[in-house]
Amino acid sequence: MRLYEIYGIQIEGKSSDKLTALANADQNERDEYLNYVNSKHNGNFERGAKAWAALKNRKSDNVFNERTRVDQYIKNFLQKQSVLAKAYNKSDWNNFFLIAQHADHNVPFQELALKYLKKYGTVSNQKYLTDRILRNKHKNQTHGTQNLPWRSRINK
Repeated sequence: MRLYEIYGIQIEGKSSDKLTALANADQNERDEYLNYVNSKHNGNFERGAKAWAALKNRKSDNVFNERTRVDQYIKNFLQKQSVLAKAYNKSDWNNFFLIAQHADHNVPFQELALKYLKKYGTVSNQKYLTDRILRNKHKNQTHGTQNLPWRSRINK
């Protein structure tokens, strides 16, 4: 077993354990943020995002800490993608999708991830990531999966 560190927490296990921990940390923070915005800012996500960033001592363009948390995984994946692609199981691919879906600051990685998801992922995850990439490129969505107030037009 190898020892990994996620958010300063050491995790013993395989590479997929690290991927699972990373995806879980991402989802847990988003759930915490949703509760915070609803309880402290009456569901106003614009105001809530600024307050959340300040509370977490982050820049407002890195509210969920993706640039810090996800970039190391992306670098590792890019270096070992052919090996990891063969080793990942269905659960790993779902976690991979969650990480790619929330890597808005790195659209080239999202596009690469979409290629892998077309081969290994679910159709639903492919639709979500396709729309996320289009939204990040200021283009119309094709599936209408990204219910975000900014840049959320849908192609019909």
